[in-house]
Amino acid sequence: MRKLAPLLTILILFVAVTPAFATIYEFTPSQPDLFDLDHSKYYLWGINWTPVAGEEIVSINLAIDDINNWDDYNNILYIHLLERMRTGLAVRTDYQGGGDSIASWASNNHISDLLLDTYTDSDGGVGGDVIDYLYSFSASDIAYFNLFAADGNFGLGFDPDCHYWNSGVRFTIETRAIPEPASMVLFGTGPLGFFFRRRFA
Repeated sequence: MRKLAPLLTILILFVAVTPAFATIYEFTPSQPDLFDLDHSKYYLWGINWTPVAGEEIVSINLAIDDINNWDDYNNILYIHLLERMRTGLAVRTDYQGGGDSIASWASNNHISDLLLDTYTDSDGGVGGDVIDYLYSFSASDIAYFNLFAADGNFGLGFDPDCHYWNSGVRFTIETRAIPEPASMVLFGTGPLGFFFRRRFA
């Protein structure tokens, strides 16, 4: 058994350091800043992308660059993940001072949705510092995303109950290749051969 220990160590180290090649998919809406997220509107952004066979999702991030709100009244931005969305950007008017129009729209249209975040600008209005907003999907969020994106059509919904200036919205999916068992056996013969050559030389 002690003679096998070096061999097992080599194989474990080989598996641990075998690179998983990453692919980045990045999406931006046709109007990059979503018209500065006006408080009287809500925004439905449909994206066409299907999970790729042989790849697994490592991370998903939603970024809004240089976001800053109009004032501290109804200072909240609702952000949803949506299923079965038509590709492109749709802008709807809700004239509201408060409330989540995305949830109501999804329910009325029999579309499943997941509330990802309710963002609030902490500095309280005009003249404050702009920030770069970043929402990283949790493991649970990614599980929902895989369900919603299975047919190749998913989306994001934004309902600002204040006016959120920004300089651009980006949605990024990072995947990595899933190693095939046959490939692992093939690559593993290299360390095996090296070990036996040294052992019996």
